[in-house]
Amino acid sequence: MGKSPQTGGQEEPKMKVAVTDYIEDELQWEARKLAEAGIEFAAFQLKHRPADEVARAAGDADVIVVNMVKMDEPLLARLPKCRLLIRHGIGYDNVDVAACTKLGIQFAYQPDYCQEDVAEHAICLIMSCARKIVRSREVLERSSRAGQWDFAGLFPIPRMHGKTLGIVGLGKIGKHVAQVLQAAGMDVIAFDPFLSADVAKELRIESVSLDELLKRADVITLHTPLTEQTRNLINADRLKLMKKGARIVNVARGGIIDEAALAEALKAGTIAGAALDVFAEEPLKSGSPLFGLPNCILTPHLGASTEEAQVKVSVDIANQFNAFFQSGKIINAVNVQLRVDPAIDGWLAAAESLGAALVQTLDEPLKGLEVIARGDLAKYDTKPLATAALKGALARISTQVVNFVTVSNIAKERGITLTSSSTEQGAEKGRKITVPPEGGRLGRSSKNDIVIVDPMMSRHHCRLFFKTNDGLWITDLGSSNATLVNNKPAQECPLRVGDTILVGETLLRVVNDGRASPQQTVQPSQPATPPAPAAATPPPIQAKRKTQKFGIRRLLLIEAVVIVIAFAVWLPKIRAWRNPPRPPPFAVAPAPVLEVEYEKVQADSSNIFRHHLSLKADGIISVQIDDPANNRHVRKEKPVDKDYLKELARTIVETGFFDLDERYEGIQPDALESWDLSVTVGRRTHRTRVINRVEPEAFRNAREIVEQAGKNELGLDAMQFSTDKLLQMAQEAYLLGRKLLDEREIKYGNLSAAIRSLKEAEIYLETVEPKPEYYGELISAKSDAERMLNEKYEDQNFRASRAIRLREWEQAARELQIILELVPDRSDPRNSDARKRLLDVQSRMKEKK
Repeated sequence: MGKSPQTGGQEEPKMKVAVTDYIEDELQWEARKLAEAGIEFAAFQLKHRPADEVARAAGDADVIVVNMVKMDEPLLARLPKCRLLIRHGIGYDNVDVAACTKLGIQFAYQPDYCQEDVAEHAICLIMSCARKIVRSREVLERSSRAGQWDFAGLFPIPRMHGKTLGIVGLGKIGKHVAQVLQAAGMDVIAFDPFLSADVAKELRIESVSLDELLKRADVITLHTPLTEQTRNLINADRLKLMKKGARIVNVARGGIIDEAALAEALKAGTIAGAALDVFAEEPLKSGSPLFGLPNCILTPHLGASTEEAQVKVSVDIANQFNAFFQSGKIINAVNVQLRVDPAIDGWLAAAESLGAALVQTLDEPLKGLEVIARGDLAKYDTKPLATAALKGALARISTQVVNFVTVSNIAKERGITLTSSSTEQGAEKGRKITVPPEGGRLGRSSKNDIVIVDPMMSRHHCRLFFKTNDGLWITDLGSSNATLVNNKPAQECPLRVGDTILVGETLLRVVNDGRASPQQTVQPSQPATPPAPAAATPPPIQAKRKTQKFGIRRLLLIEAVVIVIAFAVWLPKIRAWRNPPRPPPFAVAPAPVLEVEYEKVQADSSNIFRHHLSLKADGIISVQIDDPANNRHVRKEKPVDKDYLKELARTIVETGFFDLDERYEGIQPDALESWDLSVTVGRRTHRTRVINRVEPEAFRNAREIVEQAGKNELGLDAMQFSTDKLLQMAQEAYLLGRKLLDEREIKYGNLSAAIRSLKEAEIYLETVEPKPEYYGELISAKSDAERMLNEKYEDQNFRASRAIRLREWEQAARELQIILELVPDRSDPRNSDARKRLLDVQSRMKEKK
């Protein structure tokens, strides 16, 4: 170190390394190694200190090592000498990598120093949480001080052997946890959207969806990075999907779990326990809702804090120093850039974005990617574009850091192939796609068509296409919520500059309709003035042409197009279509009991109201309601009992819905009112759409059955009332809840009744803005009531368990009867457990007599 190969062995100016914050008590080893190389070294403890202090301390350093200090763009801009920034650890959500790239700072991290250590910590927390280790000490001390040896309050304690472990994110740490706990006798299921079937089979792990994992697992452990997609991944709705006795552990990154929702779930007994080593904000605030919960274990981010891991990370960082100062090489670099022909440099970001968008449309693991460059773009080496598309795709599906250096190895590990080809021929020659800075939508293109696909469009979409000499046209292809042009249904009409298009939830405005304007016509005697480049548009490709033609038919929207196709998705489907597999004799795939897609749309010049209800074969009913004029937006879902599905299917069939035509359409020029209903019962599927006309009786009956199911299962009655009526009903329910809460000592059941009333008030106010003044008191009262009920239940359960152990059957029956009064809801597991135990106690009482 200290000499540069680029300067012919001449001494460089003295370099400096600064450590902004550190974990180890001493950094003597690092200081000595750097001093031997003639490099100045300074270490600071600036964790949670103002940015000004960090800038003053490290402003003259060439290399900066950071642990937890937040390195955002304003701070990075104040470090003019910094050439390399190193993160002391694996995750780096505290570093603005894009800002590093913009400012010319190389950024590196430590990917391989503590996987086993973090996995061990996760396993310790899983076992400690299940065995109630931390709480056991508190109970032991309290009982011993009272001269007792009574630990009934700790029961039940589950055995982990034979239980189901759910792993979210099956990277290196997740796999290590799986292997250890499989050896301990646990069954392992995992959610990793792009876990291949071969890898899952090799690991003896069942791959499932996230919701299924939450419903089935007895213990859930998180091992996924923190991204915009995973932030608050485990929220209140998903916590409700977990088993009553389930536990959740997070040693990955803070922010993946909604901590406030977790605290509420632990207080209410929705889940049995939790153990966290990482938090959304570190250090935790003094008023954290996680403090004081007996069923929650907290550790201060200790996953990687073993002696061996700290030695390894120190050695790894020293090796990074050595490589950088000797040859300029960056080990474990994150923001590596490709060197490409300037003509295609601007297209790298476009290819990467297409790869990222494409992989999110797949319903199975990515197996291969084919990138085809057509038109003038094919004149250049397009392999970097293929690599960029693969990088964009893998960044969405891998827990590892994906950059231009690591992308090939990651693809190889996952068995993903990459092929690229190019052709100068085809309809795309001489055309151009412009994506505005605010973004666009990905679709499938064929010849002259542009297809826009939107998540809010149930099953169909619209078609944008070019007509000869007449620019851009649009037509609706029967989408469940009609595509509107200037608030009118799109029935194959031309688009002109300034038109507004509503596609699903996406509002588009036409800025170029593909027709030449007078300003675009070039006079033969005047040189053409090139237009200013659009923001965020890749530079145009200057291809050699024999002649320059500026005809009126020149299309302005397309110059060169990069078509990214998921090779492994479509090719197997084509092969399967041409050579369908022969099914085994008598093998019949199970048909869904019932599936429903229903959407109601009312649109005029002032508002667009949408009510979309979905009932899937897995028994999940969900609703999305958007009423912009009244500022109401509702998203809800919940599981439905399978017997209820069968009854619902029978009643819909009896309406005669399956005998209706596919479409009933009337005329209403200034507004749109449509109902779209699709029902699958067994192997029969039928869809009917009614637009701007009176509904047929069979359709109305079926629709009302579906709407009533949404009201019953999701509590949507509130959406049928005005805001004033909702406020009135909410206040009445709130006052009743408070009254019952005050009278909780008069009757055991008053506490549960109070909770029901307070929850009812909360539902009424869910879509009301602004909230009434008492809303905060309502939420607080509900939380207090749930806590009181939980404490009262725990006390009664302890009394009942003690009486059963002492064989005091009459006393046990009285205590269990109180539990049934406390928790009268027969669907509550606590009620079910008490009823079973009461039957057993009553049987013992008869035997005694």
